[in-house]
Amino acid sequence: MWRRFRAVAVFALAGAMWPALGVQAHQQPLVSADSPTADTIVSLLQQSHDIDKQVPAYARLHLLTMQAELVSRFRADLGREWANELFAFSREATGNARIYAQTSAIRVLIRVDPNSALQVLDSMDIDDISPKGGGAGFGGSMVL
Repeated sequence: MWRRFRAVAVFALAGAMWPALGVQAHQQPLVSADSPTADTIVSLLQQSHDIDKQVPAYARLHLLTMQAELVSRFRADLGREWANELFAFSREATGNARIYAQTSAIRVLIRVDPNSALQVLDSMDIDDISPKGGGAGFGGSMVL
């Protein structure tokens, strides 16, 4: 099972690295990373991130996943920081919720810091993956 998971992880890493290798889709970003609009987006993301600790753990896990993904498009430093926070927080989850959060964090890190992504990949917890797709989450059912 570990080999199968490792193979999937390698394909995910390779797919996410295509843009870093210069193989990009013919798609222009909607907002330039250095525009005033980008500053507003980052500011709103920071405000939402500041209140994450006020929501239940399962919601925080999902919010932090989206926040890290979005902010990494504008600020690599915040993307890296929030992805690392997501990975650390994922250790409080169980089952597939943990794996979802950890792979989401790695996906962000691949874009902003590939070397760090490889280190984090080696520390992933896959012991409690459910073969049928279930997962307990945070003491209850968690759908992400």
